[in-house]
Amino acid sequence: MMRRLLFLLPALLLTGCAGRYAPAMLSADSSVAPAPSFADQVAALPGPQRLALYLHYYQGYTTGEIADMLGENPSTVRSRLVQARKKLKLKMEEEGYGQT
Repeated sequence: MMRRLLFLLPALLLTGCAGRYAPAMLSADSSVAPAPSFADQVAALPGPQRLALYLHYYQGYTTGEIADMLGENPSTVRSRLVQARKKLKLKMEEEGYGQT
């Protein structure tokens, strides 16, 4: 499930339907508090990582184009994308995503 969610990351960001994958909705236990939406988790990322995700997945820019816009090395942009995806993965796992 986690692999599928990470594969769907661009689509989830574009359509705003990440909330439908919330663990509380997947659980039969209605006493579980709703998990923060995916958009909330993205919004909680540090600014540079959030900006890199936004430009790459929402706007469709390559890492080279983002680097030119921000005046940084492409490797820095790629590193921020990797860090952001790792943080999102950890947050999602903490909230129960990917558990079968």
